[in-house]
Amino acid sequence: ALDGQGERASMSEGLENTLREAQLQQRERETGQQSLFGGEGPEGRSAPPLPRIPEWSEAEKLAREKELVGFFVSGHPLDAHRDLVGLYAERANTSNLGERRDARVELACVVTEISRRISRKDGSEWARLVFEDYNGTAVALAFRDVWTKHRDMLDLGMPVLLKGSVSGRERDEGDPPIFLNDVVPLDSVYGSGRVAVCLQIADSGEIESERLRQAIKIAKAHPGPAPIQVMLQNGGDEPSRLRSRKLSVAPLPEVLEELRTVLGETHVRLVEVRG
Repeated sequence: ALDGQGERASMSEGLENTLREAQLQQRERETGQQSLFGGEGPEGRSAPPLPRIPEWSEAEKLAREKELVGFFVSGHPLDAHRDLVGLYAERANTSNLGERRDARVELACVVTEISRRISRKDGSEWARLVFEDYNGTAVALAFRDVWTKHRDMLDLGMPVLLKGSVSGRERDEGDPPIFLNDVVPLDSVYGSGRVAVCLQIADSGEIESERLRQAIKIAKAHPGPAPIQVMLQNGGDEPSRLRSRKLSVAPLPEVLEELRTVLGETHVRLVEVRG
């Protein structure tokens, strides 16, 4: 609400001094005391300057919002990974886990709460994780070995790909948790070769041919591990799907945005690499 008054980091750091000055001015106003700094009363005093410190990162800003009010306000930690989140959400997300009981799933999400627990069986530490995506929140259970292996990378607010099995227990029928098997930072998926970039164009006209040449030029300027697939809309029911054998690209958000400026917003997307 106060972003228009300055940067959050400096305002937060200077809050104590500002409040102290406000209280002093209030006391002077109540007693009618003349300011030592000139003027009649506290109006002659100048406000203390805000400290000049680096602004919070976007991740820290969002984490503080979540801690203070219980939800993200100015954005979401997943916003920088919308294409990846949308790709994985096609199969599994927090809204359809009840339909995927006993199934193995991968969810692109952000962990918002970690509760460490001690096993009554063997005294080992495990954790209950609350995570969220654009559809809602759900729970993952990380038992001894998985928790020991991945606890250092499970920072609150960090976008991750959670892999595990949805509970099929009767007691979990209404809101099944995921039994966690693996955790991958979402950033690392871009370079893993697990996703391809799909370009959709019409198989006609010089304009479309020119757009494809521009798209290829962009891809060559940003080489990477993602294969390029081209879907040609040739007037039939099913488009022709072609895959470049020589050309691959970095499937980063900024590269996808460049491609969309040429081909259109809905004509560029990420797809999973099969086999």
